[in-house]
Amino acid sequence: MPVIVAGIFCVLLTVDLVRRLGAGRRVAMFTGIVLASTLEFFRYTHAFSLDIWLTMWMLLLAWSTVRASNTERIFAGDWWRWTVVAGIATGCALMTKPFMVLMPIVILTLWGLLFRNPRALTTLGIALITGIVLAAPWHIAMALHWGDAFTRNYLITESVDRVRGRFEEPSPWYRYLRTLGKWYWPWMIGLAGFFWLLVRHRVPRTQLRALTLAALWAGIWLVALSLVGDKRGRYIVPIYPFLSIFSAVFLAYALPVKSRRSGRIPVLWLAPIMLALGVLLTLLPVQWHKPITKEWPTITAWMDEHAPGQELWTIETHNSSGAHPYMLRGQTMRLIGPSRFGYGTQPPPNAIVLFRHGTYPHFAELGEPVLEAGPFQLIRLHADWYWPEGVLELLSPDEWDE
Repeated sequence: MPVIVAGIFCVLLTVDLVRRLGAGRRVAMFTGIVLASTLEFFRYTHAFSLDIWLTMWMLLLAWSTVRASNTERIFAGDWWRWTVVAGIATGCALMTKPFMVLMPIVILTLWGLLFRNPRALTTLGIALITGIVLAAPWHIAMALHWGDAFTRNYLITESVDRVRGRFEEPSPWYRYLRTLGKWYWPWMIGLAGFFWLLVRHRVPRTQLRALTLAALWAGIWLVALSLVGDKRGRYIVPIYPFLSIFSAVFLAYALPVKSRRSGRIPVLWLAPIMLALGVLLTLLPVQWHKPITKEWPTITAWMDEHAPGQELWTIETHNSSGAHPYMLRGQTMRLIGPSRFGYGTQPPPNAIVLFRHGTYPHFAELGEPVLEAGPFQLIRLHADWYWPEGVLELLSPDEWDE
């Protein structure tokens, strides 16, 4: 539910951002409709992921920066108000995912330079400093509490290693272009329609500020993400709000001129129609998402019956699907070390350990098998944990300490 609320705020912020950029109410309204009906964006509002939250903070930063850029005087009352909001958004983004907020700051800086807006540039500078100050206490507290386990995971694992693509099989540089071509429907038609309007010189100059920011945002994000090694589908979520602007311009200006001038535009009925359609879709007996892996309810039911309140341990692997036990039981799985990530530990005797017996059959010798569910096996440890002979050879040497 909280992620859905964050998604709603993303839509609202995008709509008002477009309006504040001078694109007009019609384009702003269409932008919200396009974004809310973008299937990939909607899908991640139901995912166990921080990317929608990160997108919300980035949009809040962009919105407050544009609000500050529209004020009459720098260092005046309204300017300070929006600059403070931009700083809060920056700090929250820094505490959501490390360093990612630097991307919108760079993009907004380029936008401010192109339009020679010192108010926007000054806001971004102060917002960055404010954000660092706001986020610093949390980072310092985590570093003092967890030590090298936090700093190494934060600075190396979640940053450098993701850029290098250490967590998944390498993908081609055009992965995200292929994703958009496959899943960004029906709004690929809107993108094509926008370029058709552009070629025919039917895009008014009033859209320049919004379209420039949209082009910078979508273009720089796509290029940057295409260059990094780790190419997860969810990483392009921040692009969708700004891609929506292009389709919105097409929808707004593809209407007959008479309809646009008369004010009797059918889009006024779109809000109640979309609301009614949403209610109807929720009532239909249709499963829109891929069902949860069938083994997890079995594992959860066994844990609740035979080990209520007891933690579930797992060998550290990227195939553990740790979100499932969290969503079903409200508990995360404990990761077993030794690990270069720093947060693995040794399970105590009598602990319940999960592993994929087809991949790591050696673990079966460590305890009594208590459950088999598909590829997963649960054992109850006989005594202290140790590494069976041959296990470490199965794992990448980069993932384990000597």
